Amino acid sequence: MSLKTSLMSLAANLVPTQSRVIVRGRQQPPVAAHTLDVDALHATLRAAEQGYTDRLFALYRDIISSHAHTQAEFSKRKLAVLGQPFTLTSIDPKDPVQEAHTQALRDHLSDRTEWIKAMSHALDSVLYPISVLERWYAPSDKPGWRYEIAGIEPVPHIHLAWPFGNFSIRDTDEWGVFTGTYSEPDPRLHFTHQAHLLSSVPDWWGGPMRAILFWWLFATMDRDWWVRFLDRFGSPFLQGSYDPSDERGRYELESAFSAATKLFGIVTSNDTEVKLHQANATQGGDAFEKFHSVANEEISKLIVGQTTSASAKNTGLNGSGQATAQADVRDDIRQYDSHCLAATVKTQLLMPLWQLNGWTLPMPHVSFGAIESKDKALDGQLISSLFTAGIELSDEGLNEVSRNVGFGLQRVAVAPPPIMPVNPGIPGQPVALSAAAAPVMPARLPDLPAVARRAARQRQARGAVDALVRRASPKLARMMQARAEDFHAAILSADSPEAAASAIAALTAAYDPTECGQLIQDILTSAAVNAAIAS
Repeated sequence: MSLKTSLMSLAANLVPTQSRVIVRGRQQPPVAAHTLDVDALHATLRAAEQGYTDRLFALYRDIISSHAHTQAEFSKRKLAVLGQPFTLTSIDPKDPVQEAHTQALRDHLSDRTEWIKAMSHALDSVLYPISVLERWYAPSDKPGWRYEIAGIEPVPHIHLAWPFGNFSIRDTDEWGVFTGTYSEPDPRLHFTHQAHLLSSVPDWWGGPMRAILFWWLFATMDRDWWVRFLDRFGSPFLQGSYDPSDERGRYELESAFSAATKLFGIVTSNDTEVKLHQANATQGGDAFEKFHSVANEEISKLIVGQTTSASAKNTGLNGSGQATAQADVRDDIRQYDSHCLAATVKTQLLMPLWQLNGWTLPMPHVSFGAIESKDKALDGQLISSLFTAGIELSDEGLNEVSRNVGFGLQRVAVAPPPIMPVNPGIPGQPVALSAAAAPVMPARLPDLPAVARRAARQRQARGAVDALVRRASPKLARMMQARAEDFHAAILSADSPEAAASAIAALTAAYDPTECGQLIQDILTSAAVNAAIAS
């Protein structure tokens, strides 16, 4: 066997290339919610506390699929994250290599048909104790890629178990039938997501959803009890009176009552007394409705942290403040879910992909959506205050703000200031500029405090130098682009034209003097005037 064949065989054993869990319909336990009572629910919880959670997770499945309120609130919780755009942002957006690689990675993940399904299953862990998924790979023909993700598949929760307290996955045969054995998750194939805060509660106890089991049971039992009540007492019922000595009259009255359900009326003699009784369903119905509402509100509090999105209520004069407080809670939950899911994608999807491909580029920033509008407004006010104080964001700070608001930002192009070049040797005497370096008249600066005005004029001075370079020699502008900061620093920090000339000479020693001569003269004179204006 050749070395290449041996390495390929070793890679095939180390890199998972297919799913291990076989999902078939016969694996699903039968629906048991319709036969559940308090005693059966306690028995299910006791079994889960021993590590066998299949019955408990089957009950979770039945609750979510059959209880409209729980399903709606659970969907809200997940849609708050999945409804936001999935974003990968390069650590250095100015690096074309990083930007191209990030774009290729973004397309590779977000264009997958199973992406939303996989992320939705991961978010199940906001109620379930944990979510497990499989990801496997395939050789890639993309430039710079050895492997790419071939598939991402959720592992159903009924496959999970904790026998003897060890987290395991139930084994199946080729037909998808459980074999009764367990295997530990393979970190090369499986990855997990956990989005709840029950750090001190064992996972096999059932996670946060354990807290709504009895509220769900009481809500559904209350609904069943109310239907039975209406079936028995919702319609009026008849009461008849007859002479005890008149057996024939008693028989005729019973026959009339039997026919009343079809005829919607009865026929009796004048001596027969019949009364119609109506059950007081209104008072009983209010009690059932209140109890059902209380149960649903408790479920809403656990899942989405508030109740206003489930039912509208008159909260009086303080309603706006209460709504704002509940909206803040909802936003906190959404941001926490987004951060947790982004961390899982970065550490358990991107990091293994980085290792398999041997990439050395920094991993991009992962996010689902952007920060809330109130935080965007806060960022805007802070930036405005800094500008007024003569402080501006660095390039790194601008990139960070761009990631926060969810879209790219760039600096506003500032028009150059009026340039009145003079002859350094003869003060007050103008000197002719080359036609290519003709000054550009800027817009008038707004009325700003002295410190901010000085900072603005310094930015305009830098813009004037850039404009002169671009106008005079596009070729030289391209040559200087790589060292633009050095040229700006040399010109603006010089205390005299001679010092600036020396610094420029050192920077342009390798350039063509014929091409640079006239340009350097124009830049020096213009920069000197701009420095005087900025001061």
